[in-house]
Amino acid sequence: MGMDTSTAHTDIDKELETAGLKAFKKIFEKAWQSRTIGLIIASGKGEIIKHSPKAAMILTGKSGNLNGHHLSNYLSDPESRLKQLINHPPEDIDDSSVTFPSKVFPKHIIRLVPEIISAPELQNHSLLILQNITDETIIIREFQKMEQSLKDTNLEFKEINAQKDKFLYIIAHDLRGPLNNLMGFLEILSTQFENNSPQENKQLIQLLGSNAHSMYELVENLLNWALSQSGKMKHYPSRLPLQKLIKRVLNQINPVAGSKNIRIHSHIPEDATVFADEIMLITILRNLLSNAIKFSPPGSEVIISHALKDKEAIITVTDFGTGIAPDVLPASFCPPAPSPPPAPTANPAPASACPSATNSPKCKTATSGSKANPARGAPSMCHCQPATPDSCLSISISAQGKPLEASVRIPVHPSITPIDRINNLGQISSYKQLVGNKLLLIKNKLSDNLEYRIFLAALLEGDRVTCSQKVNDFLNSGHTINQLYEGVLKRALYEVGELWEEGKISVATEHLASAIVESLLNMLYLSIISDKKINKTVVVSCVENELHQIGIKMVSDVFEIHGWNAYFLGANTPTKELVDFVKTTNPTILALSLSLYFHLPELESMIQSIRKEFPELLILVGGQAFRHGGKDVINKYDRVILGDNLDFLESFLKNTDENG
Repeated sequence: MGMDTSTAHTDIDKELETAGLKAFKKIFEKAWQSRTIGLIIASGKGEIIKHSPKAAMILTGKSGNLNGHHLSNYLSDPESRLKQLINHPPEDIDDSSVTFPSKVFPKHIIRLVPEIISAPELQNHSLLILQNITDETIIIREFQKMEQSLKDTNLEFKEINAQKDKFLYIIAHDLRGPLNNLMGFLEILSTQFENNSPQENKQLIQLLGSNAHSMYELVENLLNWALSQSGKMKHYPSRLPLQKLIKRVLNQINPVAGSKNIRIHSHIPEDATVFADEIMLITILRNLLSNAIKFSPPGSEVIISHALKDKEAIITVTDFGTGIAPDVLPASFCPPAPSPPPAPTANPAPASACPSATNSPKCKTATSGSKANPARGAPSMCHCQPATPDSCLSISISAQGKPLEASVRIPVHPSITPIDRINNLGQISSYKQLVGNKLLLIKNKLSDNLEYRIFLAALLEGDRVTCSQKVNDFLNSGHTINQLYEGVLKRALYEVGELWEEGKISVATEHLASAIVESLLNMLYLSIISDKKINKTVVVSCVENELHQIGIKMVSDVFEIHGWNAYFLGANTPTKELVDFVKTTNPTILALSLSLYFHLPELESMIQSIRKEFPELLILVGGQAFRHGGKDVINKYDRVILGDNLDFLESFLKNTDENG
């Protein structure tokens, strides 16, 4: 009697289907309890029917029942993509349309992957998979920044290469003429010296001296220009007596002026002072005066005048030579973007007239414009504006027919006081004046405490030296370590964290600030250790997956100040490893730190594991995460204490010391 093969196949298919459903059910149940992804069953309108525990953590940052709530309460959806996405899920789950900013944590990005459920009883419902991809997004953004930085570096390298070519061209072009002149004069002297009259030989020697002087200035200008292009020219402004400075410059160029019988009249008051870099200013003035002499006819004069306007000293050099054509002037003082050097011309413009002035590293912008008819002497003006007020050297060249005027605008006194000389809050009109541009980000966040402002400014700029000096000053003025930790270091890190959350600083800047604070803690460690030891032990650690360890390191230091034996385990300690360590050390207290709120489940899991093994162990918890909530999770456990700050810890330890 034969077996019905169709019936046998049907039974096998049912068994396979049953086995498959059981396996899928196990997988689904495991996914439902996942700590990395969240699952939600939602209606076609976006209403939450059922959700996994992790889904609530992703959407709200805490556990809770969200059934009946709408997804739009938690996901920012200005383009109304959510409903369309749920009812018509895309085939590509990596499509950008399935990511939404969180409404609860605006910096967080949530990926939502929908799947239509085919079960009849759940018709028109979707299974949604949720992931918090904030870290992934940050990494991508940082990679994009690095990629852009690499492109910028390549562009900079090309510009440096072009500047090198230009430099070699200038050397070859500008030095060849003076060198040929020197060799020609020397040849005449060596062959005709005995035949020439004493007057002729004297004139030749004067011409040799004039050419040698010009070559010296040219070489010096070229070197200064090369330094400015490489960014190695340093800027050291100070208060300078202007009249003495002008006399120094005149001593250098008077022989050249005398050879052309040009009279130089200086009208600089004896008490005139400016705030500028001495070397840069001398170079600029020497170039302006040298050019005035060079392009003036014999027997004429050059006038140096001085005026005050809007807290600036305007030094004007006026000569009576030929004007500069409007199409030549901008190129002479404001060089264009790097490009291959042009072919030499028969009558080159004075392109190297003042390279060190117009290309100083402090000059960031330049504008030029023509003001009159070229036939009247090419009236043009070029302004090189400084990057910062304390380096204000603005050069103005104008030629209204005759005379030709060249002016230098310099602050009469420093408008920005360096950090080590700030003595009152009224001197600071914007935080950019403290250290750098990043301080504009924190304009409305800082208190009236000047020392704290300076510390935070230096921290954001990565200035470890200034940070160290301010920490030492703070302690030397009588403050305690606890006041330093709580009032300066911890507070500064909170400020930095908020700036990062608001997208105003990069991850790199936040990491640099953290690294500096941690180095300061290491620097102070030996000085805070108490000679008096007590027979008490504390284990100090971050929860699993928590990478921010500076706050808990401060906690460890405070324990050691009070004579405790502290074991500082640092960041991201696995729960099992922590339990094993506690078994080995048998501490009096376990202190745990949590900085990121979405790691609260890991903290709770760690507390539960410790409680199971050590029901009587006192546990202290704290950290920046509890500024957003989570106290209810801690309060349900016995012998678990939430500490808001280091002042609380100080009081707790003093009370412990007094009561034994």
